[in-house]
Amino acid sequence: MRLNNEQVSVLKDVYRENDYPSDRLTRDSKALQVFARALGERLGVPLTAEEVAEELLRVRKDKKRTGGLPPLGRSPGGPHLN
Repeated sequence: MRLNNEQVSVLKDVYRENDYPSDRLTRDSKALQVFARALGERLGVPLTAEEVAEELLRVRKDKKRTGGLPPLGRSPGGPHLN
């Protein structure tokens, strides 16, 4: 699934709130599942962890169209989503 620009904006908001770097997030299956569930709830569509990991990578690398992922505070405490 490829997110549209409006959905990418929501992904960035959830990513910023989560305050957990994308590299660590995509390697931590539990954190990624929680992130995917939170994003899916905000968007009103079910998303798999794999779909979200692909979108995180795509957005992170796509600096022209989506502007990349926002910088984080790099909280050592891990994900902040429940």
